[in-house]
Formats: sequence, structure tokens, C-alpha cells
Amino acid sequence: MKKKRFFKNSICILLMTALAMMPLPCAALADGEAAEQTETGGTTEQTGTDGTTEQNSTDGTTEQTGTGETTGQTSTDGTTGQTEANETTEDTGNVSNAAAENAEVYAYADEPIVVTGLAYNGTTQIGVEEGTGYTLSGNTGINAGTYTATAVPDEGYRWYDDSTDARSITWSIEDSYTVTIPADQSLTSDTAKTGNVTVSECGIASGETLMVTVRSTNGYQLMDASGNSFISYTVTPENGTALSGTGENTVLTISSPTTHEASVTLTFLTISENVQQATLAAEHKDTLTFNVSVK
Repeated sequence: MKKKRFFKNSICILLMTALAMMPLPCAALADGEAAEQTETGGTTEQTGTDGTTEQNSTDGTTEQTGTGETTGQTSTDGTTGQTEANETTEDTGNVSNAAAENAEVYAYADEPIVVTGLAYNGTTQIGVEEGTGYTLSGNTGINAGTYTATAVPDEGYRWYDDSTDARSITWSIEDSYTVTIPADQSLTSDTAKTGNVTVSECGIASGETLMVTVRSTNGYQLMDASGNSFISYTVTPENGTALSGTGENTVLTISSPTTHEASVTLTFLTISENVQQATLAAEHKDTLTFNVSVK
């Protein structure tokens, strides 16, 4: 009787051990879902149907993919990156549109060109040329002098240095005038001769004065070729006194900007009849030099 009891107990132990080592398929395949799991060197891959999930893990890196509503997640050394394509594209488009709306659109204006070599001619002259992209003021004038023009970029334009400041541009009209002096004079006896000094088309800067002066080579004496005999004479400006025989003497002045034309009559006359009569048989000469200046 004791042997039978021991055999029975041994069988029970073996059965229980065998049962414990067998897999439990009912629990693994619950709800009709199939599962496959593989583990190699710390890497796990798991796949499921209808809401399938794939998960890879290597050294702490996980990738998970789902069908239907797909989500991609990557994590390396504890770092996770997530991208949603639709939202990213829409956000990038919004940023580009905003940048385009805020960007300033402009063009470069021409560089203003200064006209050189201008001289007074009594008409309006342009000292700075018009161009594309800017507006000018103060670029015209009549009288001689220095002018300042102002150039301002138009809306939507700027200078090549990227500034939009107004520019001051200096330009000028030079002095100009025509001076006519008397022709050669021939004095005989005590007869007076006249000649005109004329200034026309005079354009000088405001505040300046044009002066015409005269100087005698021989000191207002008609001398022969050897310089031994002479006849004295005078040069008297209109409404003036006789000029001295030495130095440079002013005969005409004209000021700007009120006067542009002027003329003066000079009278030439011998002053020593006795000397003249004694030397008429000889030829005597003197030279008058007229000098024109602006001060």
C-alpha cells in the first residue's frame, strides 16, 4: 500500500510540472488578434493588424508606426523628435506670406548730373539735369553766381547708397560780359575826338562790380619815335574830370544784379596848342590800355 501512494504522488508532481511549462495560447491570441514578437540583442519589434504598431528599440531608440492614423516618433539618447507634415507646410507658407507682405519694395533713383561750363547769357539756364526717381528744386537760374539745388527721392525710390535723404547739389553760372573800347583816334589841332567804352550782356554775381580802367603808355603824351618831342593831351570821361597822366584810371563801373548794360563816352583833346603847332609835321603816338576786372 505504501508503494502505490508514492507512485500516485509522483505522477501528480510530473503532471503539474508539465502543465506549468506549456504555453497558454488562449491568453496570447485573445480577441482574434495576431501578435509577433522578436527580441534580439535588446531590440524589440512588434507588429499588429488593424491598428498595427511597429516598435524598434536599440540602445534606447524607439520608432513606432501605426496604420490608418500614422505617427512617427524617434528618440535617441532620450531625445524625441516629432513632425506633422500638414501643420509644418501651412506654418511655413504663413511665414513666407508675412515676410512678403512686410518686405519693402523700392528702386534706385538716377544720380543727379550737374551741368558745367554755364556762363551768363541773360536767359534761364538749368544747372542740374532732371532724372528718374527724384524731384529737383533750385536747379535753374539767370544771373551769374553759385546756386544750390535740392534733390529728393520720389516715393518707392532711394539713392544707390540706400539712403532716402534730400541731397544738396552746388552748381554755378560764370560771369560773362562784352566790353567794347574806342577805335584808334587821330588828334589834329585843338579838335576833340570821342569814343565809347560799352559793357553789354553783363552777367556777374550778385554784389560784384565790373570795372573798366585805362592806362597810358606815355602818360597822356603823344611822343615821337625817339621820345624827344611830345604833345600833351587829356582823356575825359563823360560827366567826369580829366584823367591824370599817370597810373590806372577808372572810366566805367557796373554793378550786379541791377544793371546789365553800361556805356561811357571818352573825349580826347590836346592841351597845348603851341606845342601841337610846332610838331604837326611829325607823327606822334601813344597807347591806351583798357583793363576789365570783376571785384
